[in-house]
Amino acid sequence: MLDTVTYRISGHSPSDASSYRSKEEIEKWQKADSLLAFKEKMLNARVLSESDLEETRAGIEATVFQMFKLAVDPEAAPRIPTDSSLVGQVMFSNRKLEKCDARKPELVQDWAQNARVQ
Repeated sequence: MLDTVTYRISGHSPSDASSYRSKEEIEKWQKADSLLAFKEKMLNARVLSESDLEETRAGIEATVFQMFKLAVDPEAAPRIPTDSSLVGQVMFSNRKLEKCDARKPELVQDWAQNARVQ
């Protein structure tokens, strides 16, 4: 499992022009993109090839597209009546979890030395 610090490069939605961020800010984060850095590391170590990555991406895109098709299919995903209490029951547990685990996370690099954390 990878736990990485990322930056939302695009807006919140197609109508969000990200006018609240400068071009320089976005470019800086694009250069520091941990996902692209990991991709390069895997390619340089010859763990994966570009064709492996493209094949994986195509499979993921096909799966996501199939999920979208199912989500709008009224037979596969019937709509819940607006007056139903089911939405609240399945979306919210009304329970509070103080913390998941007491152990410290295992880190590859100390927090104090990590430029992204700083």
